[in-house]
Amino acid sequence: MNIHKTFARFFGNRETVVIFAYLAAMAAVPGIGTLAALHLMFMAFTKKGEWYFKSLVYFALLKHLNPIFHPPSTNLFLLFVIILFVIFLIETLTSSKMRLFSLEKKFYLLFLLFALASMAGSLYPTFSLIRIAIVWIFTFVVFQSIRRLGKFDLIQFMLRVTALLVFVSLPLIFTGAGYMCVGFFKGAINHSQDFALILLPLFMLYLTAILSHKIQNSLFHMTVLGIGSIELILSASRGAVGAVVMTLILYFILQKSTKVKKKSLISMLFLLAGLILFVAANPEKVQQRIDSFFMKYENTGGVTTYEDSVAGRLYLVEVAKNNIKEHPLTGVGFNVQTYYQDPLVRLNLERLIKYIPETDIMYSRPLEKGNLYTSVFEENGIVAGIFFLYLLFSLFWMLYRSGLPFVWTPFFAMMINFNGEASLFSPSGPGNFQMLFIAALYLMALQQKQKAGGMHGA
Repeated sequence: MNIHKTFARFFGNRETVVIFAYLAAMAAVPGIGTLAALHLMFMAFTKKGEWYFKSLVYFALLKHLNPIFHPPSTNLFLLFVIILFVIFLIETLTSSKMRLFSLEKKFYLLFLLFALASMAGSLYPTFSLIRIAIVWIFTFVVFQSIRRLGKFDLIQFMLRVTALLVFVSLPLIFTGAGYMCVGFFKGAINHSQDFALILLPLFMLYLTAILSHKIQNSLFHMTVLGIGSIELILSASRGAVGAVVMTLILYFILQKSTKVKKKSLISMLFLLAGLILFVAANPEKVQQRIDSFFMKYENTGGVTTYEDSVAGRLYLVEVAKNNIKEHPLTGVGFNVQTYYQDPLVRLNLERLIKYIPETDIMYSRPLEKGNLYTSVFEENGIVAGIFFLYLLFSLFWMLYRSGLPFVWTPFFAMMINFNGEASLFSPSGPGNFQMLFIAALYLMALQQKQKAGGMHGA
């Protein structure tokens, strides 16, 4: 009975029904995505409160949807953020109780270091400063939105977002529209790497929320986790899958008091049995996927070696190291790329660069970074790079000390995956969602700290 109630509660929820209805309409009629975007803006401006944050999260996912859903223009998202920025800035400046979160201050200081380094040594100073300004504006909007959440249940909202992403992606497993041309699963998102990048922290939050008994285990939750794990593996993101494994190992080492309840054990065995049946029913496809995962298949040319599959990424890191040696203090400039792995990007670079209309001011340029840590040092110099590492580890320590495993494990998984994905500071990339997720984790930990009586140092 409880199982049926859980499924009914999710699929019968008004918000979920509206989202599914929009997605179905978007897949059938181009232009509905713009209507969905305008609806989100309307909800934020009229409902306010929790809808500021919820609209940003939904919008950040909406603009990265699989092309079959005809997602709206990214410019609409930028317009939404700018309008929120103006609203929040006016409210902040006219408020007698203007306060900033501790993490927020650290990000602003980091962006200041980025700006100083770019003014001193960027290969494209104006471009770098414009990009820094966009990232700063979005970060300000993110933290102001979580300040207005009130008593909103963040954990339940993030669990709902996870289930939505997993279930919307499920039917795409069985159609070519759900895969990249090289066979990697991208689900409801427009790229397999972005899909894994977005699903990874959501998946870890969901998994450890169950393991730490934050939410009661059920068939519904195990279904979400089972489908999600298959989708994550199908994406062929070795970084994401590796992050899950490493994070779980650390979780069980650090959570010495964790006890696996009989019901949880039965559910895990049920999930394992489901995976075994899936493998037994599709042995050849599973074997192909395993080979593809480690060796990176090319549909048009057979198999590439592991060394070939990572050579491009390794060369990006090598270029970054050389740039760090040549520009140790200033870097080459925020969001500046000096080498492109993708030959199509190299051939069409000038066409892909965007300028402010009627000017020669560049505001968008292709970006290919394989490692967030090396890219921060490469673009902004040693001082900013060291401060960035301090920011990450101080945040991890704060999240860990909250005593909430479902808060620190997703962030730890993200830190591991930063070695293979560097989109956090890309104004138009999935880094938008990552920043929103980081702010949500921070607020959860902060609320837990306040409950325990440690209200200072927020």
